[in-house]
Amino acid sequence: MKKIFFLAVSIIFLTSCTTANKQLSYKEWSSSTTREYAGISNNQFFLAVEKLFLLDYGNELSLKRMNETIFAKRNRVTRTGWWIFKSTNYHVDSWRINISPTKDGTKITIQANYALSAGKPIPDSVMMPGMPVHNTEIYDQFWVKLDYLLKNNDNTNNL
Repeated sequence: MKKIFFLAVSIIFLTSCTTANKQLSYKEWSSSTTREYAGISNNQFFLAVEKLFLLDYGNELSLKRMNETIFAKRNRVTRTGWWIFKSTNYHVDSWRINISPTKDGTKITIQANYALSAGKPIPDSVMMPGMPVHNTEIYDQFWVKLDYLLKNNDNTNNL
C-alpha cells in the first residue's frame, strides 16, 4: 500500500513540474519578431540597435553590420561547481536584425539564437550558432528597449 501511495504521489509531483509550450501560429510569431515604424530612417534604426546591444552586453559583444543586417554575438564562459567537480559552460547569444525600407517607413525583423556547450568551445566561424529562441518574451523586451531608445532620441547625434 505504501509503495502504491508513494508511486502515485511521485507521478503527481513529476507531472506538475512540467509545462506545455504554447504553439504559436505564424501570425503570432511574426508579430513578435517583426515591426514596422513610420518616419524613422534606416540609419536611426542602426544607431539605436547598436546602442541597445552595447547597453545590454557591453564589452562582451561583437557587432557586424552587413548591408541592411546587423549580426550581434555575445560569447561568454561560466564556471560552476566546487573543487574538483567543476564544469565549464560556453554560451553564445546571437542576434540577426534585418532593417529594410518600406513605402510607409522601415521594417525590422529580428531573430535570436542561443547555444550552450558544456566543456567544448563553440566555433566562432558560425554566424548564428545554436537554435532559434521560440519564446516571445526576449523579443518583447527587445521591442520595449528599442521603442524607448527611439522615442527618447529624436536627434540621431544623441544615439
